[in-house]
Amino acid sequence: MSVLVHGAFADGSTWSKVIPLLQSKGFHVRSVGIPLTSFADDVAATKRVIAAEEGSVILVGHSYGGPVITEAGNDPKVVGLVYVAAIAPDANQTSSWVNADGPLLLEYHDREWGVPVHSDRKHFEVLVLSGAQTGLNWSLVLKKREGYRRAFDKFDPEKVARYSEREIQTLVSDPKIIRNRMKIEAAVRNARAFLKVKEEFGDFDSYCWHFVGGRPKLNRWKATRQIPATSPESETFSKDLKHRGFSFVGPTVAYAYMQAVGMVNDHLVDCCRYREILKEVANAS
Repeated sequence: MSVLVHGAFADGSTWSKVIPLLQSKGFHVRSVGIPLTSFADDVAATKRVIAAEEGSVILVGHSYGGPVITEAGNDPKVVGLVYVAAIAPDANQTSSWVNADGPLLLEYHDREWGVPVHSDRKHFEVLVLSGAQTGLNWSLVLKKREGYRRAFDKFDPEKVARYSEREIQTLVSDPKIIRNRMKIEAAVRNARAFLKVKEEFGDFDSYCWHFVGGRPKLNRWKATRQIPATSPESETFSKDLKHRGFSFVGPTVAYAYMQAVGMVNDHLVDCCRYREILKEVANAS
């Protein structure tokens, strides 16, 4: 049996520890190098790898890999799909994606992740960065956040919505951001869709929070394995965003967005931030 993995990068490099473990269990493991040119191309590339394998196949997808394997997994050879959340806490005092080598992640965890957001400018920032993170890792995006802040006019959706092809080309050449034309063009389209939502609902904040009834959804996870990559709410949220013209907003990305802006509290109950955020929410009520 073969295991095909979609790493956080197209070459599967972030699976450097997982792949040897799977191999030690007797699995034939391959990382799927996907072109990241379009969703359709990535699905087609995955299907070609599946076709080239002999025997049964298990597909493992991280972050953007999740929706890709869902689409490509409709094949008789595929006997299982495994989804790995883009951001998932561990049963430590902080979260598994926070470590001593990542001070930016530690600061982000302690000050931002899971804290309810009610500023439209901040919502747009997270929307842009969530789209940029697709297929990559959050640490890389955080390192480039200030570059994004400068390049995208301090995340002003009204200004970004007016970007011309010339400005988009300038962004594609900017080394301080992730130079992926599809993601940059999506950010501009999303800015335009964002403004339409504001026009309809008064603000984007009211729109997105109604998917969780206006209050954070409080989860009580005790172990990393309990944390989902998606939820019924993120499925509904994603579907509605796509209907309104947003891009790079699949259910997995939508769920990571909901975690980031505090629509769900996915800190483990043993995490130092779990009760701190509960108290912050209660005090703000």
